[in-house]
Amino acid sequence: MPRSMTGFGKGQIGSRLGNIIVEIRSVNHRFFDLTTRIPNHLEALEPKIKTEVRKRIRRGKVSLYLSYEKPEDVYEGLTIDKKVAFAYHKLLTHLKKDLNLSDEIRLDQIASFPNVITYEKKEESLGKQWPLIKKAVGQALDKLVAMREAEGKRLGDDIAKSLARIERALGKIKKRLTLMIDNYKARLSSRVKELTKGLEIDKNRLITEVAVFAERSDITEEVTRVASHLKTFRTSLARNEAMGKTLDFIIQELFRETNTISAKAGDYEISKAIINIKGELEKIREQVQNIE
Repeated sequence: MPRSMTGFGKGQIGSRLGNIIVEIRSVNHRFFDLTTRIPNHLEALEPKIKTEVRKRIRRGKVSLYLSYEKPEDVYEGLTIDKKVAFAYHKLLTHLKKDLNLSDEIRLDQIASFPNVITYEKKEESLGKQWPLIKKAVGQALDKLVAMREAEGKRLGDDIAKSLARIERALGKIKKRLTLMIDNYKARLSSRVKELTKGLEIDKNRLITEVAVFAERSDITEEVTRVASHLKTFRTSLARNEAMGKTLDFIIQELFRETNTISAKAGDYEISKAIINIKGELEKIREQVQNIE
């Protein structure tokens, strides 16, 4: 089934480690082109993130944005060294006794001394963050791929309708082939009689001229190749893989064969059918540009 190269997906994971949001957008591109915007402290995970995207997306210009909001915790990183606090209290008690003071020793006094309460900002390890980020990336990719598949199905349905119209036009051309030769023979015979004004006609010469015309305007081989290309196109369209480049190549071949038919067949009905075929091929070519 074809996939469009256009889509959007968003993944979001909330945990005690923080809130992770991943947004992925993709548009048409000849190749796979991925750009990322990731917080500086998570840059070491960028290769892993790109690997996850490459597993699911094969073609298109892809933009990934990742935001990481860590919850504010006023107690995070704060520690109390009780041994140091007891030591300060013991020293103050001795000092109070030596100085014969009656003042009380307060908690805020002890807490204000160095190394009693310390603050150390702790960064969570990338090993703990990666599973959450991977999950958010997976959610975003699921939604992106679903959108691309839905759009791809619509494109595939439209292309299938165009292929059916092309095949009907090709059927008319096949029916017209024999009639085209007979019509030429009749026109040529009538014209020769008109020019010779009743004189005897060299039938062998007439047969030779008709044979030359038939050989020069024979499009059987081209019609057969068009039918074969259409069959290959349908087969490629049904595969579950990246197919855009293959379909584009087949369209080029179809245009080449139809141009040859148009140049060789001197028949109005065939020319009209070719114009219709080219119109449908042009529609398909535009749609193929958006297929992965």
